[in-house]
Amino acid sequence: MTTDEGNADVPPFSEQLLASITSGSGIDGVLAMLRHRVQAPVAVIDMRGSILSQAPNRTVWPVELLLRWRPGSGPEDTDGYLVVPIQLDGDVIALLCSPAAAEHLPVLRFGANVAALELGRLHAMMAGRRELVAQLLEDIRLGAIPDWDAARRLAAFGVDVTRENQVILGQADCLPQRLRSFPWNLHLLLTQRRDPYLRATLDDGLAVVVPAGGEVDAVARLALSHLSQLGPRARIGVSGPHEGVGGLRVGFIEAADALQGGPGINHQTRVNLGNALMSAHLDRSMYELAAKALRPLLDYDAEHGGQLVETLDVFLRNDCATGPAAEEMFVHRNTLRYRLTLIEKLTDRDLSSFTDRVHFWLATIVHHKRPAGA
Repeated sequence: MTTDEGNADVPPFSEQLLASITSGSGIDGVLAMLRHRVQAPVAVIDMRGSILSQAPNRTVWPVELLLRWRPGSGPEDTDGYLVVPIQLDGDVIALLCSPAAAEHLPVLRFGANVAALELGRLHAMMAGRRELVAQLLEDIRLGAIPDWDAARRLAAFGVDVTRENQVILGQADCLPQRLRSFPWNLHLLLTQRRDPYLRATLDDGLAVVVPAGGEVDAVARLALSHLSQLGPRARIGVSGPHEGVGGLRVGFIEAADALQGGPGINHQTRVNLGNALMSAHLDRSMYELAAKALRPLLDYDAEHGGQLVETLDVFLRNDCATGPAAEEMFVHRNTLRYRLTLIEKLTDRDLSSFTDRVHFWLATIVHHKRPAGA
């Protein structure tokens, strides 16, 4: 059998593939046509190993083998299977797999592109809904709308504030745009169902509102898995259960405080009031004040390759105890004391003063929360 490259019947087939998604048959229709074309089973498998669609149904797939594919490895034959990545905005979100002969690779590549177009279209539709959710959650956090109106709008999205709900916040070290562009759940996209929970992208992280109960931990694990694909230091903060719109606001504060626990899943235990204060809405002036307070140290670090800002942060986080702070930074106590003396000299502040310690503590918290471009 000849390859499809240079074959006169490829344009008609490519048009048929494109027509299959515009006619509403979706990914299933694309795979049915590909299966007929390559005379072999085909499947779309997400990067966690779930089979999103296949033709024919109930085909047995060596998922672990297929997931050995890595970016840059190419779609070469993998123990008898062709594996072609499906990309959305530069991210590989799924794999198109088939035990077809290598001569069908061009057709499968085109099929992967068509599948990406369909997933992109569905993702854009779901993203529009999440933008509405994000605005609603932001209004609730800031108290910009009355509680009765917030309760009415939440009910339209399936959230019952007369029962207890929990807030899950998630972050990873990645650009905010990746959070918005990367699809959260491909199964939901393909079935065109609504999110089972209220979900949105806020600022530089994810936010999910989940009814209190046994599913909270499962949703937190799924959120962590999602964020781990986007960047390092993926972390989740989970609030306690609360009723009402006011309870949601408390939940946001608790989850934001729990996020400070670092990578992994962190549950709220007790809220640090200072961190809660800094989790509230911070305008540009607060970021500018924090930058001004730390400016001498930031300039010194930039010029000398120093670690004065980090040293100050670690010192304050260790309750101003030089021993634990030096141990965390892997430096001698004398080195730490020298840096603290230099910090006092550069800023004309006294680190033995309670007021100056609070001044720097708030400045470092705001500095770390400063979004890009603020």
